[in-house]
Amino acid sequence: MAKKRQAKKRPAMPSASEMVENYEDHAKLAYATVEELPIGRIVAGTFNPRQTFDKAGIASLAESIKSQGLLQPILVRPISNGRVDAGLAEFELVAGERRWRAAKIAGLKTLPAVVRNLDDEQARLAAVTENLQREDLNPIEKAAGYRELLAGGKTQQQVAAMLGVKQPHISSYVNLLGLPAGLQKRIISGEIPASYARELLPFKDHPAVCRAIEEELGDAKGAEPLEDLSEFRERVDEALCSSTRDMKYSNYQAGGYVKFRATPKECEALGVVDCKLFNEKQQRDTNVKLWEEIWERNKQQALQKGKGGKERKVKLTPAKQKLLDQERSAAHNRQLKEQLGEILADWLRLLVSRAIVETDTERLLSITWQRILLYFAASGNGEKFGSTSWHAEDSWKMIAQQSDADFYAWAAEKVAAWFYDERGPRKAVDGKTVSAIADHLGIDREAAWRREQLGPLTERFWKLFRKDELLAWIKRHKVTLSEKQTATKAAVVKALAARTDLPYPPELKTAKC
Repeated sequence: MAKKRQAKKRPAMPSASEMVENYEDHAKLAYATVEELPIGRIVAGTFNPRQTFDKAGIASLAESIKSQGLLQPILVRPISNGRVDAGLAEFELVAGERRWRAAKIAGLKTLPAVVRNLDDEQARLAAVTENLQREDLNPIEKAAGYRELLAGGKTQQQVAAMLGVKQPHISSYVNLLGLPAGLQKRIISGEIPASYARELLPFKDHPAVCRAIEEELGDAKGAEPLEDLSEFRERVDEALCSSTRDMKYSNYQAGGYVKFRATPKECEALGVVDCKLFNEKQQRDTNVKLWEEIWERNKQQALQKGKGGKERKVKLTPAKQKLLDQERSAAHNRQLKEQLGEILADWLRLLVSRAIVETDTERLLSITWQRILLYFAASGNGEKFGSTSWHAEDSWKMIAQQSDADFYAWAAEKVAAWFYDERGPRKAVDGKTVSAIADHLGIDREAAWRREQLGPLTERFWKLFRKDELLAWIKRHKVTLSEKQTATKAAVVKALAARTDLPYPPELKTAKC
């Protein structure tokens, strides 16, 4: 039975507007009845917009409660019969969940609470408003709070007036909830400020564009903080270049001027979005595959007209030429990223193969090698031993024929060939797996680079870059080459491949298999 500090009848329920205006002073109001409730009889509320709780902050609050007690009561309501997950609890938390969590950690058996007979709309209003008044809500939690208020039947204008903000403020926050989960996580973590995130709202219904933006921003765990809004816009623009196409795109083809043309029905399927790309308003198509099919058709039609000399050559405007150059650059960067991932995987296959052959008997018996052997035995990805596959009975006969002295060297040679042999890198192991195996073996990539760069793959690596990129790389890392060595791309590649003093390329550090 709950202990009452004041033995008087609970007062009439104040209006919703009074609750919003006066909630912070509930315990001080004359009509408030503060009761000591058993903490085990209280369950979390259903309308709290807060999704994350700072563990360190709650632990600190718990220490404060241990020493000073809980100074401000929580707000609860009696549980209705519809709450099936309440168990033995009698009260549902409306406001003060941080205090409730900290009190449990502090070991309190009871805690002071103001009990109110609230319906769902009143409970939602009190819970959301109390949280929105705090500064530590992240933008997504704030947006969820606004959505809760709207779910109660209020319009955006009413919610804005109630909270003392403008209606566009409510709208822009609620729209953030339409972004994909990956972008929402970046907003929650603070990697993307809420003011920047609003730049992404035109693309919330276009998953391919959102994925490209996430890729352009990089790995969320290792992402560098954005310096300013202009840098953020640049990254979004690069993503738009790679994941969308200009609806007014035009270019020279077959001696003629070809403009992108699509039927009204095709335009509907193209997923057109209005956006600003490199400070120029554009209509961009998000269905790249269909766009390329239509463009190919436009080009073929131009080829036919070009034979008759009916198409007139028209020069591109500087703005169009600049945009075309930017799109070509974005396509090159996208291709370079894929190729860097491929060559990194092939280089790791070489390093793993060498590590296997050079290891000693004791390490061959280690858990790492057992994992490698089990991987191939279970997946069937192993290369053939000559004409005999790993699973065939003859393979086991081949193993049985090896003496104890020769077995480990023979096994190492066979396993190493699954990664790299005289023909080059083998694709039996996918890039992510070979990267994990290399990490298990403790392979130092930077040390391997200092020894011989990428070994037999070195020239292939440098050829991935354009000549201007190679020269920029040389200048950035203060590498000295003669005029003859920089005359052509082939000369630059050979000169760089012959060096043993080059720093480990950041392009390889950030590449993913």
